[in-house]
Amino acid sequence: METVGVILASVFAGVFLVLLVAGMVMLIVLHLRSKKESQALRESMANFIKLSAETQNLQLQQLTGIIEGARSSFTGIRQDIKTSQETQAKSLAKTLKDHETAFRETIGKINGDVLLKASMQAVQALRELSALSITLKNLLVDHETPAASSELGPEEYGPSDTIYAKVSEASRMDMAEMNEAVAEAAPLYSTGMAE
Repeated sequence: METVGVILASVFAGVFLVLLVAGMVMLIVLHLRSKKESQALRESMANFIKLSAETQNLQLQQLTGIIEGARSSFTGIRQDIKTSQETQAKSLAKTLKDHETAFRETIGKINGDVLLKASMQAVQALRELSALSITLKNLLVDHETPAASSELGPEEYGPSDTIYAKVSEASRMDMAEMNEAVAEAAPLYSTGMAE
């Protein structure tokens, strides 16, 4: 029995040893495969990091180029605006200076003494014209009104076709209508009185 036990123990030990060796081989294979995959993953990560860094550098360069371009454009625009403002300020200053020179020349040509003398003559002429108009008015009134105008009514010494008429157009028309009515009614009253 001991021999059978030893054989069985040997068989079990052999199977165990085979399983142990197979497990070790399996572990070595798995370790190598894992190491290979880790290496591939590391290389992939390194490539990704390198590619990412290159992309970031490229984007940074592009962004820097855009910023530099915008900066130079803004600098150019600012310079153009500054130049335009300076040109406009110089043009305005020249125009104002020319205007001031022309204004001073025009003012310098005015003779104050002659202007004062002309003003005094104009005032004197206005006084004389005023006196003349008063005289003409008095002459016109004296010509149109008779000497005994205080005894006459306005319709007798102020004819209706003059500027001194006191009777309005409406009053004249009313008076004409009244005269016509009286002329029409006069025969009736005269015949009634004769009877």
